[in-house]
Amino acid sequence: MRFACLNTVAPGADLAAQCAAIAAAGCAGVETLLFPGTPLESWQELLKTATADAGIRPAVVILGGLALYAPGQELWLGEALQAVAEVGAAVLMTPEYRPQDPLPLFPPYPLPDPAAAAQVE
Repeated sequence: MRFACLNTVAPGADLAAQCAAIAAAGCAGVETLLFPGTPLESWQELLKTATADAGIRPAVVILGGLALYAPGQELWLGEALQAVAEVGAAVLMTPEYRPQDPLPLFPPYPLPDPAAAAQVE
């Protein structure tokens, strides 16, 4: 079985050091984040170099940042998807964690049904 690790939870002052730590932990790949406004060509080169030097591969790139919710991100998203494809990674796009607006969007703790509550007592 092969594992990847998110670079932001790995020790190291930069991506190269984090990739080295991830490889030393026995992982075969790195997950990383890409935010709007990041220069894509320099990001690609940095990721390619850091992973090659560590002997791992880019596994997943998470497209993040609350700026994704802003109008006009479509062009950047298209360019980012192409850049990620060129480094050979998959893309993960998920809703960002942020305050619920309006509060609450859903109840955080639904009550158990009466039968389940009776089993606890």
